[in-house]
Amino acid sequence: MLYRVGETRGGAATYTPRMAFFERRGAMGGASAAGHLYGDASGTDGNRIPPILTWDGAAKVIEQPEEGKSRFVAQLEAYDDDDDDDDDDDERLDSDDDDDPLDDGPLDLAEDDVSEDDVSVSKPPSDPMEALRARMAGHILRADADDRARRGDGEILGENLAKKKARDAPRKGEKERRAAREEKARRADEANAKLVEAAKTLESESRVWTDFSKASFHSRSAFLLDGVWSGVDAFGGFGEGVSWADARDRREDLRDVARRWAEECDRMQGFQVFAEDLGGFGGLAAATLEELKDEYPRQPAWLFSLRPPLPSSREARAEGRRTDSSAAAAAEAARYFLLNDALATATLAPLCDAYVPLGAEAAAGSRATDALPPGFFGTDGRNRFRASALAAAFADVAGTSWRARGPTCAPGARDLRDVANHLSARAGGPFVSASFVIDPEPPLGSAGTPGSAAAFSSAARASSNDAETNAAAAAARAREAAAPTRRFAGLTPGVRGDRLPVRVSEDEEEEDEPTAEAYASRGVYERVQTNPAPSRSNAGFVSASFERASAASSLASLDAALRLERYRAPRLRFVSEAPLPLPLTFPEAFAGQPPPRFAAATARLASTPAFARVLSRARDGWARAARAAAGRAALRAWGVGDDEVEEVSERVLELRRGYADDDDPEDEGDDDELEQM
Repeated sequence: MLYRVGETRGGAATYTPRMAFFERRGAMGGASAAGHLYGDASGTDGNRIPPILTWDGAAKVIEQPEEGKSRFVAQLEAYDDDDDDDDDDDERLDSDDDDDPLDDGPLDLAEDDVSEDDVSVSKPPSDPMEALRARMAGHILRADADDRARRGDGEILGENLAKKKARDAPRKGEKERRAAREEKARRADEANAKLVEAAKTLESESRVWTDFSKASFHSRSAFLLDGVWSGVDAFGGFGEGVSWADARDRREDLRDVARRWAEECDRMQGFQVFAEDLGGFGGLAAATLEELKDEYPRQPAWLFSLRPPLPSSREARAEGRRTDSSAAAAAEAARYFLLNDALATATLAPLCDAYVPLGAEAAAGSRATDALPPGFFGTDGRNRFRASALAAAFADVAGTSWRARGPTCAPGARDLRDVANHLSARAGGPFVSASFVIDPEPPLGSAGTPGSAAAFSSAARASSNDAETNAAAAAARAREAAAPTRRFAGLTPGVRGDRLPVRVSEDEEEEDEPTAEAYASRGVYERVQTNPAPSRSNAGFVSASFERASAASSLASLDAALRLERYRAPRLRFVSEAPLPLPLTFPEAFAGQPPPRFAAATARLASTPAFARVLSRARDGWARAARAAAGRAALRAWGVGDDEVEEVSERVLELRRGYADDDDPEDEGDDDELEQM
């Protein structure tokens, strides 16, 4: 995600994500569609109920009370407002100091006594980004000057100022400034404590995604769907999103949303689309991608398919689906899943360059239980709050290759188009599997249990040590080096991320060997062995500590681990020294411990023949659901005719053939199944 710099009407610099999001009305909680940066207080969704012009009698309006903001968001905005007030107070105190009668007249200071870092006279910057940098630099310089004054380093400057002032007259306002700084620090500590406490309640109290969003959005980022209300309209069918976009010429509105942001880009790489494609937003994503392809045919598009856990019966009723029992709710949810899965696969795949399904169910059921914090496995990992955090962390790390540049990054950065072409060059479609590893960052210089990142680095150190020729030691090093690449947790439903053998029958196991891979690693730390002086008490003892690894060392370590893989595939590798920052809103999934501030993480994107099985299941599920009476009724309600049922099956089968072998026996019965359908 890239950000843009702008400014409010009052000239204050803003820093907002360059994005547009589509949401149902009433689904933004207490947040305003126009955001809070521009002083909009027009209500939750920005639009009030219009007056009834065709009725002159009495009218009664029954309106649901507006939802309040979460404690975390309210405290966060209060913290920002308090910080702005403190800045105003500092400027006022500075102005009072300038009005000191003792300071009248020119201040004749020697050039040797005052450095350029202490005094700078420049014209206020007009560029918002420069203004933001100048403001940050001013805070740093002011804090540095205050620190030097407390240490007594400002005696030289104070001596020169005393030449123009009476030695026995203290500087006016110094006590007030010191008291204001102490009061500001006290309020900041209190606000930070309240913010941390509010963040701990998010997992149990958050209702919508805006309850835990820290970013401040631009006023034109929100696109609320007319006539689609949260809690009233389920918007659970793929065809519902397509029908909404086709009605009232709304496709032009979708194109305008993207055009406004694209016109600001000097060197646009492409588009990243995040959508829950197994529902109405999947159809809306299809309509949006069609417009993007028409408007920007040469720009690549990546689609990250967000697959949340299947809703419970209570959640299904809350979303607007009328069900009488939990069994009926489960049956309807399963039917919707099968229909939406095939429709999304057949419609969205031809419109994007990379199609990356991300599912919480796949991560929660992964066999590589040491790849992620414990709270992302089992029943704890099957909730929307943790699923969204995991998907966001993966997208952040995986996208480092086309976002990050600089001296802390190893060579190998590629843009969106290069990565998509690399992954699809040897495959028959755009489908890409996702795998992830998160290692909590240990205290630097301390000992502990190494994770995958530490194993990457220690593998390189061990493989380069020619002195150790023992066969057992070499085997141990090989297992240690290969372990990180085999302990990835898969995030793509139906595709193993750990690459352990998959049982396809009682007597046969199959291993998915990818046709292409792309790795992105951040914040790798290395395990450094510190052997003490040999003695009887420590014979055979080896101590170790952790240190931050450089980008070059991390890349060499990753290559050393990949060389021990049993297969060969084209690979892209990108490494950055910057770790993955974990915000306050990140779930407490670290075995009862609070989340660390940073973590080492590695993301893997792969094109694999395992999608042949995934597409086969999608085809079979479509055939079963579409033949049932309830399935046919749902498709007709979505605007999908009987003649389109066979067309969807053919498109899914065609996509499957791109990943299956030429002698795959399942292909022989495809034509017969279509005839029977």
